[in-house]
Amino acid sequence: MALDNKLLILGLDSLPPELTKTLAANGTMPFIQELMKSGSFGPLRSIIPANTGGAWNSAWTGMGPETHGFFGFYHYDLHDDTIRISTADRLKTKTLWEMLNQNDSKTLVINSPMQFPATPVDGFMVSGFMTPAMDLFATWPKEFSAELSKEIPDYIFDVRWQKNKSDDETFEKNIQSVITAFEQRVQATKLAAAKGHWDALIIVFKSIDNMLHYTWDYLDENCGNPKRHDLTLSAFRSLDQCCKELAELAGYPKTNIIVCSDHGHGHINGHLYINRLLAENGWLRPQKKSGRFFSKLITSCRKRLGIDKKKKKPSAYIGRRFTVDWEQTKALMISSGVIYLNVKGRQPNGCVDPQDYQALRDQIAETLRNLKDDQGNPMIMEIQCPKEATTNKVEPGQFAVPDILFEPVDGIVLRSSTNKGTVWFAGHPDSLQGCHRIDGIILGSGPNMHSEKSIQANLWDIAPTALAACNLPIPNGLKGRPIDELLKNATITYIDDNDDSKNSTSSTKPVYNKNEENMITQRLADLGYLE
Repeated sequence: MALDNKLLILGLDSLPPELTKTLAANGTMPFIQELMKSGSFGPLRSIIPANTGGAWNSAWTGMGPETHGFFGFYHYDLHDDTIRISTADRLKTKTLWEMLNQNDSKTLVINSPMQFPATPVDGFMVSGFMTPAMDLFATWPKEFSAELSKEIPDYIFDVRWQKNKSDDETFEKNIQSVITAFEQRVQATKLAAAKGHWDALIIVFKSIDNMLHYTWDYLDENCGNPKRHDLTLSAFRSLDQCCKELAELAGYPKTNIIVCSDHGHGHINGHLYINRLLAENGWLRPQKKSGRFFSKLITSCRKRLGIDKKKKKPSAYIGRRFTVDWEQTKALMISSGVIYLNVKGRQPNGCVDPQDYQALRDQIAETLRNLKDDQGNPMIMEIQCPKEATTNKVEPGQFAVPDILFEPVDGIVLRSSTNKGTVWFAGHPDSLQGCHRIDGIILGSGPNMHSEKSIQANLWDIAPTALAACNLPIPNGLKGRPIDELLKNATITYIDDNDDSKNSTSSTKPVYNKNEENMITQRLADLGYLE
C-alpha cells in the first residue's frame, strides 16, 4: 500500500554524535541542523565489534550479527581455514526493504555497503561499497545498470583515497572524489525515482567513512592546516546539500526522516596487535618462514597447472589464508574484534579439545579484559562470548558465530598481523588519522516523530522504528525495538512472519573473480580493515 508520508532513511556512514552537533551548529550542515531543531537526536550504539560490514545489516534487519551472519566485510570459512569476502547472498534474515515490500511499499535502496550482488526488490537497488564495477550484478532490475552507465559513465562505487602522495593538490582531488560520490548517489536516486511511484528511500553515504579515516585531524580548526580544514568541511557542506535534495524529492517536510550512522569515528591513539598477544600467551603459533615459502610455491604451481586459472564470472574466489601453524594454533583474531578458537572436529586442523573449549574461551576473554595501557587504563571496552557459538561442525553454507567478540576503547585500532613485533604501538605511523567508535547517531524528524526528545538506542532498532513510523506491522522476533521516545502518532503492531525463506542454507555460488576480489581486498586494506 502507498504510505501516507514517504519514508527517507539517510545513512551517514561513520558520523559520530559530537561532530554532527558541531557541523550543524557552525553552519556547515544547515539542513541537518534544521532536522535536529524539528526532531530528536541522540547516540546510536553500534554492534560489537563496530564495523560497517556487519553494522548496516543490523540496522536493516533489526537483528544482531549472531542472527544475520555478518560480523564484518569478510567471514571465516571453518572448512579450509580461509577468510572470504562476504556477499549479499549470505544474509540470513529479511531486510527492511523486504519488510516494506511485504506491505506493498515500493522501495529504493541506494549504496548499501554489503548489498552486492544486488538482490531482488519491489523498486530499485544500486549496490554500494564492495561492488567492483557497474554491471548486471550491480543493480536491480539488472537492466538498470545500462541506464546508470549511460547517464553517469564514471559512477563511483567506492572512493579510493590516493594516499601515495601527501601534497595539497592530491588532497584536494581526494576531497573532490568524495563530493562527486555524494552527488552521484543523488543522481542515481533521481533516475530510479523517475521510474514511477515509490514509498521509501534507503540510502547510505559510505564515502564519509573513507574520508574520515584520512582527514580526522583536519576537522579541528586549530589543526595548523587551514586549507585542508576548509576542504574537509566543503565535503560536509556538499553532503548536507545532498541530504536536503533527497528530502525534497521525498516530499519534505511531509516526510518521515531517519538519519543514522552505523558507528562513530575519532582520532587514533594507537594500534593493538591481538594475534601477537595470543602468540605471547602460547595460543597462536606463527607459520615458519619455510612454511610460508612452500605455501607460496604450492599456490604458484597450481596457477601454472591451470588449477586456479581465471574463469568467467561468476567464478571461484580465492580464500585468503593465515600465516599460522594451524596444528599448533588454538585461537586467532581473523578480523578486528573477531576471534575463533581452533576446535577439534570443527576445523580441519583443530587442536582444542571441545571439553577444554569453555575454559580456554574464558581465559582469553579474561586476558583481554585485563589489558592495560601505560597509564593503567583498560584497553578493551566490551567483550562478548556469544552463547550461539558452538564447537559442533558447521555445515557448508551456514555461518559460524565467532567464539569471542570484543570492542577496544576509543582511539585504539585492532590489528590482525601474525608477524612478530610489539603488541601495542602508540600513535599512527601511516596516513590513517581516524578510527571507528561505538556510538553513531540517530536523528528523527517528520509527521510521526517527536521533537526535542532525548534518545538512546541501538543500531538494530532502526528497522522496527522505520516500520512503526510508517504505521506498518513489525515482525515478531526482532532483536530491535521501536524507539518510543522518537515516535508519535504511530500505531505499533506486531505480526508473525511465517516466511522462512531467508533461514535456508546460503548459496555457496561464488560472486567475484580473482581480479575483482583483489580490487575489493585492496579497498579494505586502504581503510585499515585488512592486512
